[in-house]
Amino acid sequence: MDISTMHFNGVSDFTVVGERELPNLGYLVVEDLLIGLADNPSGANTNKGGPYYASAGFIEENNRLSGLYFVSPGKVAKKTDFFSLSEELEFVGKGDKENSGNGTSSNSLYYLEIPIVMNYNHIMSNGNALNGGVGLYAASGLFGHYSSTFNGMTTSGSIKFGPTADYDRMDYGIVLKAGYTFSKKISAFLNYDFGVRNIYSPEDKLFNRSLGINVAYRIK
Repeated sequence: MDISTMHFNGVSDFTVVGERELPNLGYLVVEDLLIGLADNPSGANTNKGGPYYASAGFIEENNRLSGLYFVSPGKVAKKTDFFSLSEELEFVGKGDKENSGNGTSSNSLYYLEIPIVMNYNHIMSNGNALNGGVGLYAASGLFGHYSSTFNGMTTSGSIKFGPTADYDRMDYGIVLKAGYTFSKKISAFLNYDFGVRNIYSPEDKLFNRSLGINVAYRIK
């Protein structure tokens, strides 16, 4: 410390036995600028023997400090379990396939979906993470396609969304997710959409229920 300007100057070489070297972060002064060699008028307890304190070489006399003590942040334990909220924008394909004695039929529906999920994260000792979550999703139908084959005759065409069309455009429901994160970069998830809205007609109820796999790579 430069006593004339009351500023720290240069790289600190203070160390504490049994602890890491203290970083040069501009050490906090325990008392309000206890400077020079004046006695500490308050006689405050600065926990001189604590693991995160480094002495500037001054002495203690009659429970009073005759100099400065500096404190550095100690080792902070990393959180191993925590919650997080995730919002996503996904292009999702859903649909169904039906087999009967006379033929088959299939419907493919494509949605723009927004799931909002509350996740529980557990960091493992190797740095990887287990993740699980539950939340809600809302989806808007973009386009679709149908195909059917009966008695050797095949028909196909586009599926339309809307109040007077084949399917209602909006879908919403509950989403469940479970996954694993590798090396803080690559994540793999299983997600299950449990639709609660009838997307077809009052007479013939139809709900979206789908299981998907997501693989993600963190750029930063």
